[in-house]
Amino acid sequence: MENIEGIFKNIGGQFITPAEVIAQKLKKIKVFAFDWDGVFNNAIKSTGHPNGFSEADSMGINLLRYDYFLRNGELPIAAIITGEENPTARDFAKRESFYALYFRIKDKGEALKHFCSNFNVEPENIAWFFDDILDLNVAKQCGVRFYLGRKSQPLTTQFILDNRMVDYITAHEGGQNALRECAELAMALNGTIDTVLNHRLDFDANYADYFAKRNRVKPVIFTKNGDALQEVDS
Repeated sequence: MENIEGIFKNIGGQFITPAEVIAQKLKKIKVFAFDWDGVFNNAIKSTGHPNGFSEADSMGINLLRYDYFLRNGELPIAAIITGEENPTARDFAKRESFYALYFRIKDKGEALKHFCSNFNVEPENIAWFFDDILDLNVAKQCGVRFYLGRKSQPLTTQFILDNRMVDYITAHEGGQNALRECAELAMALNGTIDTVLNHRLDFDANYADYFAKRNRVKPVIFTKNGDALQEVDS
């Protein structure tokens, strides 16, 4: 565990919660939930050019989901909860067979409550990957919190630290493959990263079984309509 902590500290990661405690908290995780803007990308927007994602991050998330499958014999739930509508987020959720996408949600705490009810999980069962103020209503409740911080927001970071809303702060920012950093850290803390990589390298029977089951998942998509969260066509 000290070796793992040392590797990630050496690249600039910050363990707000000790690595061994995060490892224990990860045992309760059933859900990997992500903000979109500033997490999968650098949060820069322009008309006609929706924010994209990195294939390195995508592979990391896929390996993390397989890690869960390998340890538990079932798929984890994967979801995106975002404050805006982004066609790329929708396409990604479909391509990667996520379970749910929430978009145009200004109060993400409301989305969290709806999500937990729909998927029969508790906030402590969720690992949350986030980067900014709108994500904090979720971060203060979830079991494991990965903060993709920015050097440009030191006071926001201090607020998050003061209110104990984070377990690990990434060395890299959104758009710099920070999600891959989080995924590799989690797998290392689970003690499975070499096994996961070898299974994926060989595309062995267990990984093939996971991949086939994963690809049968179709995301359910929700947005805010008036005062209620409502399912929309995917």
